[in-house]
Amino acid sequence: KGTSAPPVFYRDSGSFSKAGASPDAPMMFVASDETADRLGDVIVAAGWSLDNFKQNPVFMLAHDHAGLPIGRADVRVEGRQLLASVQFDTADPVSVAVRGKYERGFMKAVSVGFRAIETEDIIGQDGKRLGLMFKKTELLELSAVAVPAHPSALMRRALERRIAEGASPTGEERRAEATES
Repeated sequence: KGTSAPPVFYRDSGSFSKAGASPDAPMMFVASDETADRLGDVIVAAGWSLDNFKQNPVFMLAHDHAGLPIGRADVRVEGRQLLASVQFDTADPVSVAVRGKYERGFMKAVSVGFRAIETEDIIGQDGKRLGLMFKKTELLELSAVAVPAHPSALMRRALERRIAEGASPTGEERRAEATES
């Protein structure tokens, strides 16, 4: 009594790249990185707890936990990123349709559903709270999403084009862009 489960958080993020042309080939995503999202929050890559997720590696549609998975995801941390290789369920018409949205460029983002284990406030030079640093998190699920909260939620080729055009990958510039749009 008097205790509740920690809240579940969702963070849209990720770059995307096709792993192959085959309809059953996995698609690769950057599911999360250590840049600030539009809320100013940062997830530390080394703090991901993935063991439970790997026992049930569901890829959901829009964080609908009541719905059925549309695929499965093999996840790993590399450097400052959480990477996901997503295998879509080719026997499921909804999954096939969602995969087609990614292939045709109508969808580009994924989102992590996670439980916060350890956090601390991110404080700016002016002493104001900018967001939360998620130091330890448990990945619960990965979802296909149409509207990302994270500015880096672009297909890999779109993200590379932004950087080539001079866009900085820093969190400060991304926060400034988010407030302008």
